[in-house]
Amino acid sequence: MFEKAISQLKKEEVFTGQGSELPDSYDPTRHYNCFIETVPEEQRQAVYQDLRRRRAISASHILPDGRLQMSLTLNEGIKSVNEATGKDVAAFRITKARFFELMLKDPNMEIVVLQNPGQPVSHAVKIRISNITSDSDSALYAGIECQFKKEQYREAVRFYDKAINIEPDDLRAWNNKIVALGQSKDYRAALKTADEALSRFPEVGTFWELKALALISMGRVIEAGPCITKACRFDGEIARRY
Repeated sequence: MFEKAISQLKKEEVFTGQGSELPDSYDPTRHYNCFIETVPEEQRQAVYQDLRRRRAISASHILPDGRLQMSLTLNEGIKSVNEATGKDVAAFRITKARFFELMLKDPNMEIVVLQNPGQPVSHAVKIRISNITSDSDSALYAGIECQFKKEQYREAVRFYDKAINIEPDDLRAWNNKIVALGQSKDYRAALKTADEALSRFPEVGTFWELKALALISMGRVIEAGPCITKACRFDGEIARRY
């Protein structure tokens, strides 16, 4: 999946050499830096000016298309974004499972990803999470078709099992399988699947909530309480709902 994400990155020459001549303002038709390109247009100039003021950006060479290539480090770029926007932006290395959790909860989120992070030369690009594909997508979407359009819950479960077999970290398939089993009134199987999911992803609040709902449907309300507590602990959105 991540190899596919990287394949979407814009192929630009990136160089970290040092230079001294910097333009007074950043013009994307004449200049290029992949990190600055990911900054919203209305804030881009302020970020550039902060980098320039702190001498945290350098001009390196001319690209084949005639633009001036500029270079900076990720830490300096983040520092200038925070200074210019008043936000608290940070960089994180995330697991594949965490990435699928973001796809499940907020597919329209835009993130900046790095190619070759930590290497002397890196490339940054902004990607909408929903535009990144996984090998499990075909089975997942077939299951969604059965579950939500045809109300064929058992058939949907079979597709979700196939998706999980292809990509065991696809939290979307685990989530939808538990929900589909609940819709088919097989609460015992829903509970078992929730426990299986939690054995792999013990800090995903959504699965604790789904386990609680399965227990409540089985009349085991007292047992559901601690599950809701854990769901709220791991997921702020769930906490706000409860």
